[in-house]
Amino acid sequence: MSAALICLLLFIAGIWDQGYIGFETRFALFAREMFADGPVWFPTTYGQPYPDYPAMSTFLIYLVANLLGEVNKFATVLPTALSAAITVFFAYRILSHYDRNWAFYCVVILLLTNTFATEARAISLDQTIATISIVSFYLVWRSEMSGKGAIPWLIWPLLVFGFSVRGPLGIVLPSTGIAVFYLFRFQWKKLLVYGAASIAILVALWLLLLQLAKASGGEAFVAEVIRMQIGGRLNSGASPEFGTYFKDAFGNYALAYPFAVLGYFALLYRVFTQQSGAGDDKLRLVIFMGVWALVIMLGMSFPDTKKSRYLLSMTFPLSVVASYFIYQHEKGVLAFLRRLYTGIILALPGLLAIALPFAAQKAADKGIELASFPVKNVIIILVVLQIVAIAWAVIGRRENTALRAELSMSVVAFWLVLITILEPAEQLTRDSRQFVSRVEAIRQEQNLPLVFYREKPDVMGIVYVVNADQLLTPAFIDDLANIADFESGLFMVTQEDITADLQGPNVAAKLVATGTMNNTSFLAFTVMPK
Repeated sequence: MSAALICLLLFIAGIWDQGYIGFETRFALFAREMFADGPVWFPTTYGQPYPDYPAMSTFLIYLVANLLGEVNKFATVLPTALSAAITVFFAYRILSHYDRNWAFYCVVILLLTNTFATEARAISLDQTIATISIVSFYLVWRSEMSGKGAIPWLIWPLLVFGFSVRGPLGIVLPSTGIAVFYLFRFQWKKLLVYGAASIAILVALWLLLLQLAKASGGEAFVAEVIRMQIGGRLNSGASPEFGTYFKDAFGNYALAYPFAVLGYFALLYRVFTQQSGAGDDKLRLVIFMGVWALVIMLGMSFPDTKKSRYLLSMTFPLSVVASYFIYQHEKGVLAFLRRLYTGIILALPGLLAIALPFAAQKAADKGIELASFPVKNVIIILVVLQIVAIAWAVIGRRENTALRAELSMSVVAFWLVLITILEPAEQLTRDSRQFVSRVEAIRQEQNLPLVFYREKPDVMGIVYVVNADQLLTPAFIDDLANIADFESGLFMVTQEDITADLQGPNVAAKLVATGTMNNTSFLAFTVMPK
């Protein structure tokens, strides 16, 4: 529990006044509109229901915002941070059944895995589904370990909750680990019962969702729900390579993924060549976890839409596999892997201290000024952490105590850089609030309607609206001829320099502001009838 509480503090540290960037702007707008208008079955943008997600994740934010009296970054991220902390808690609880050192190493790998760390401090539905996955697995695993035998009834409300957060994926992803678990134990009856029941729940909830969609927006909205939640994900037209996840995970899910892949092949080689150890409970668990992660990656590789966060449910099984090679005390290649993995983690503070000056220079070359960031102070702290880790490794008498301390230094180093340098740098690079605040001050003074030209409502329009001080309902046009519909003039925001196109006998246009939103250049014009 203490580890989960410490992790929760890491996940929420310094986020109160952060702005919204990238994908999370959409959910921030969902939350602001629900906070203003009250709970609904589907989140809304510009007052209209949005078909891609059920409203449960937004409702959780709504509850927190009501306690705080406002929608801010803390309110929107807290449900995700709690989910990530619960994941840490259950990861430790499961592996402490085998060995507390292994459980500690697993938590370390979780905290050093890129996508897990960044999503824990963002608005992330997939982080919640990852938590439902590990809790569901824990319930089944505990039932089998205790000899009770029956499928735990708490599984079913968890699946319902998963669907209410993420739609069909909220049932499919948590079910993967359970199905593989029963398959590994040759429990065919339980596999069939669980499979049939989960499919029945999925179908029933899907039909219910379509009825709620019909009540929210009619038949047209029902068609959009089907397209967005099923058709759009399976066949988006993007057509990325089938193996994209397998390649990109080396970076997106480092350190867990590369450690797990390398170690897993070495482990399988040892098991099949030496014909020993395969019956060990710990080895069986590691092999099962590897298959669980593989099934998730394979399954999510078939849809066209591929985003790294979709794989968050595999972070726990990957961390179990990766941490095993730090925990085990075998000979041969596995002993080499233990020295390699612990050496990499031990050297992490020093590697970060070396990389930071180069990263700062590269950022400066791109026009990103990091002078206000504590780069020098962070480098000094990283060097101190590296010295302490090395000293502990050299003089530590109790190996496990020394190794825990070394790994802890690296976790502190990683999160220090993430919270004080990387996150603020991304916030600065993708900041939209300065441009929006400047434009809104001018627009409200002139009392003109906001119009976007050749922008999609659910992309940059949302970025703009969620960074404004008040809820807005802008108009979107793709043809300048539509300017005539605004008889009293308008305030136009666009990525294109259309100064010449706005000059005509019937209108007078003036460029009043330039800036960036989400690292994209934008211009703002006042367009008045002559």
